[in-house]
Amino acid sequence: MKTMITAIITLGLASPIVFADDATEDYNSKVFSKFYSIKTQIDTNTANIEALTTQVQNLPTGGGTGTTPSNDAQVQSNTTAITNLTTQVQTNTGNISGNAAQIQANTGNINSVSAEAQANTALNATQATQIQANAANDANQDTQIQANTTAVTGVTTTTQTLQGSVDSLTTQVSTMQSDVNVQGTQVQTNTDTITSNTARITALESGSGTGGGGTTLPPPEPTPAIDFNLYIPNATTKDFRLFANGACDTIAQTITRVDNAASSDITVTETLTGLLGDCTSYDHAYVLTADSFSVTSYHDTIVPSQTVVYETPGVLLNNTMEVGKTFGFAEAGVGNPLAGTIQKNTILSIEPSITVPAGTFTNCLKMQSTITSSFIIPNTEQVSWLCEGIGEVKRMYMDKGANEMRTMILRSFT
Repeated sequence: MKTMITAIITLGLASPIVFADDATEDYNSKVFSKFYSIKTQIDTNTANIEALTTQVQNLPTGGGTGTTPSNDAQVQSNTTAITNLTTQVQTNTGNISGNAAQIQANTGNINSVSAEAQANTALNATQATQIQANAANDANQDTQIQANTTAVTGVTTTTQTLQGSVDSLTTQVSTMQSDVNVQGTQVQTNTDTITSNTARITALESGSGTGGGGTTLPPPEPTPAIDFNLYIPNATTKDFRLFANGACDTIAQTITRVDNAASSDITVTETLTGLLGDCTSYDHAYVLTADSFSVTSYHDTIVPSQTVVYETPGVLLNNTMEVGKTFGFAEAGVGNPLAGTIQKNTILSIEPSITVPAGTFTNCLKMQSTITSSFIIPNTEQVSWLCEGIGEVKRMYMDKGANEMRTMILRSFT
C-alpha cells in the first residue's frame, strides 16, 4: 500500500511543465502567482498523504480470522480509511493533472504573448526607421526653405539695383535736358555774335567804318585764355555708369601720377565690366608740363587677344585754348603703318556747373572731339565735360561702328 501511494504521488508530480520567456512583466507576475497557488495545494496534499501513510503504518497487524472482534472492526476501519485515502490520492492526482494542463495552457499563452511582444518590437523598429526618415525629410525641407529665402533675398537685391539704375537714368535724362537748354542758350549767343559780326562787316564794306566817314565800331572783346591746369584729373579712382545697348555697363577708372623734375606722367586706365565679359579696356598715357597736357600713347585692348597701340604725342590742352577754338593731332599705330588716328578738339563753352550722381561740379569745360581712325577702332564723335578740380565727369559719344549713342556719368570718386 505504501509503495502504491508513493507511486501515485510520483506520478502526480512528474507531469511535464514547460515555461517560456514572457515579454510582458505583468503577465509573468500573474502566471507566477497561479503557479505558487498550485504548488501550495500540492504541498498540502502531500502532507495529507504522508499523514495518512503514517496512520496506515501504525495500524495493528494480524487478525482477519474473526477470532478477535476488536481486530476485525479495526481492520474494517483501516480498510475504509485506506479506501478513502486512495480516493483522496486519486482526487489529488486529478487535481495535479488539471493543474499541469492549466500550466501548459498558460505556457502556450506565454509563448503567444512573447510572439506578440516580438511582433511589437519589430513594429517599433519599423516606426523608428520611419521617424528617422521623416526627420531627414524635415532637414531637406529646412534646407530648401533656406535656399528659397536666399533666392528671394537675391531677387530683392536685384530689384533694388534695377531701381537704382532707373533713378540714375532719370537723373541722366534730367541732365541731358539741362544740357539741351544750355546748348540752346549757346546757340542763341552764337547767333547774336554772328549777327553782330555781320553788321560790322556790312558797315566796313559800306565805308561807314574807319576811313569811310562813318562811326568806328569797337573791336570785339578778346576771349580770355583758359587755364588748362584746372581740368587735369586729380582723383585716384572714378566709377562711371555707362548707358549703352551692350552688356558692358560699368567703367572703373584708375588714375596714377608720377611727378618728375619738369613734368608729370599720368596714366588713366579704364576697365569696362558687365554680365557677359569680353569688355574693352584702355590704358592712356599722358604727360603734363607747364605749357600743355598731351597724350603720349593709347593701348586699347578690345578683347584679350587683340590690342591696338598708338604712340605719337598729341596736345589735348594748352595755354592757347579759348572757347570756339579747334586744335588737333594725328597718331600712328605701332607695328602697322596703315593704322592711324586723327583727333580734333573744339572748346564749345565754359558751363557754370553740372550735376551728376557723384555731385555738382562748377566751372566745367565742354569740349567736342572728332576721332577718325583708319584701323580697327571705328570713328567716334564725342562731347566731354571736364570740371575744375576733378577732370572728366561726363561723356557722350556716338560709336559709329556700333551705330549707337553712349553716355557715361560719374557716380563716385576717391
